[in-house]
Amino acid sequence: MSRRHFSLTIPAAIIAFAAPAAAQGTFTRLGEPDTYLGDISADGAIAVGARSNFSPAFRWTATGGVVNIGGAGATAKITRDGRTTVSNAKDSQGLTNAAIWQGGTNWRVLGGVPDGKPMDTF
Repeated sequence: MSRRHFSLTIPAAIIAFAAPAAAQGTFTRLGEPDTYLGDISADGAIAVGARSNFSPAFRWTATGGVVNIGGAGATAKITRDGRTTVSNAKDSQGLTNAAIWQGGTNWRVLGGVPDGKPMDTF
């Protein structure tokens, strides 16, 4: 009897001690007042958001801190890999449209709803 018990205990002990500890998350303050986080990349290394509903979007990294990236970031979201940010930005007529940011200083405006009206006319 004790032989069977011993053979079952060893594998359980190996599994218990071989399992890696669960990863611990950390919380980092952005250091900016009135900052609203919109999204984070899958690995948590990049965050995007805005300081108010109609302010430019920001992108945060541990090494670069908070950097304004333009657009109108109240709806900023980021892809899992952190390479593409989507939000809204104004077109050449000053109308807000869906837009994509992939680095640099410009947003690529995707256009609005056909026959759409500016928000301030409602």
